[in-house]
Amino acid sequence: MTLKIAIAQIDIALGKPAINEQTVIEYAQQAAAVEADILVYPEMWNTGYDLLNLET
Repeated sequence: MTLKIAIAQIDIALGKPAINEQTVIEYAQQAAAVEADILVYPEMWNTGYDLLNLET
């Protein structure tokens, strides 16, 4: 069995999950277009390491 793995190197908008969510969707669409089986995102992709300053 062969797996196609895609890796997303994204610029994270610190403390802005809505912006990061849109970026993740765009990368997921690109990965689907090349028929990737697995897509790997960076740790803390949704907020970055800025938990004290999240916009709610």
